[in-house]
Amino acid sequence: VDADGCYTFASDVNAATYKAAYISYVKYLINLVGPRYVSPAVEMNIPFSQCPLQKSAWIAWYGDVQNAIKAAYPSLTVFPTFQMEHMYGISDPQAACAAGTALAACFDLRLTEALTIPGDRIAFSTYPIGWKYLPDYSFSYPTDTYGRVQSATTRKIWIAETGWAAVKVLQS
Repeated sequence: VDADGCYTFASDVNAATYKAAYISYVKYLINLVGPRYVSPAVEMNIPFSQCPLQKSAWIAWYGDVQNAIKAAYPSLTVFPTFQMEHMYGISDPQAACAAGTALAACFDLRLTEALTIPGDRIAFSTYPIGWKYLPDYSFSYPTDTYGRVQSATTRKIWIAETGWAAVKVLQS
């Protein structure tokens, strides 16, 4: 790991071995389950803010995984998922977009980046309760998000995960 505690995809001498092992594992699962679609990287953008120095290498590593799975299973739908609140920069205040950048503009920047990552779909996980506790209540859960994604790509848009608390969540 680097000084931030992040895995060094580009410089670890074992990275290629780990990648080959992961590809073998994903193939094993595909052969075991026989899915119509698979996501080898769930919420892959969370480390973008936590490990910015490793971001390019992580994207390249994932691209190799995606390409290997597609080569082995050409008709299988393969895609990464992205965490919506990280796309907007509200999940990690230290890694939010530049000061003064509107949340929607932050999302658009990150969407452009996400669409450079190989995938047959674009999928998001989102937990809307987090929007309730934003310090600036002038921006609530954006209702135009999926329309903006649809304007930016021909990929089908999927919801990978979502949820709402079963009990009242209190914040002081």
